[in-house]
Amino acid sequence: MKKRDIENKNILVTGGAGQIGSKLCEALLDLEANVICFDNFSSGALDNIKHFLSHPNFKLIGGDIQDIEKCKKVIQGVDYVFHLARIDSNSTAKSDGFTINDANVVGFLNMLTVIQESNVKGMIYPASCSQSSSTLEVPKIEEVMQGKPLSAYIISKYTKELYASLFRSEYGMQIKGVEFTSTLEKTTTTAVSNIIQLNMEALEGMLQSAYILA
Repeated sequence: MKKRDIENKNILVTGGAGQIGSKLCEALLDLEANVICFDNFSSGALDNIKHFLSHPNFKLIGGDIQDIEKCKKVIQGVDYVFHLARIDSNSTAKSDGFTINDANVVGFLNMLTVIQESNVKGMIYPASCSQSSSTLEVPKIEEVMQGKPLSAYIISKYTKELYASLFRSEYGMQIKGVEFTSTLEKTTTTAVSNIIQLNMEALEGMLQSAYILA
């Protein structure tokens, strides 16, 4: 991605204090984007982003995606969103069904709703399975489960895909899923770097689409 394509654009990263989110913030700052990190620090850590706090293009906002009023405030003036805030598979053993649903489904729906009502041009999120620009239909539940037993976490993942599909079809929103499986199972430096690259490629595709439509 070329710096001129993204510099000075306002990019919101929910869950930006997490392992992946903080690396994504770093990649965006390197391209001179204006980065807003939105995190409730339930799993993210201030240590991951403390070296950005003095950066002129970085802004940290504490809050929870389950608070739709806070979501409405944080989305103002944003061009693109990386929605990473969620309970992932590594944290499900410590969370009950209500907690997983509130974070992964209610929070996801809150973000979709406020984005639809704003001037945000697109959202990128962790998908349940691989996607391409030509195959954005709802995946089969078996694809989401990927050999794992049905659980509250799997249900939340599948429900997110249903909502993403609904908002694409109803409102024509640019919503792109990026598969995070490799980092959920094995959080190596290489795996994280690959995920960051996939996210940046997804954003580049959205920027190109916006340019063509303009």
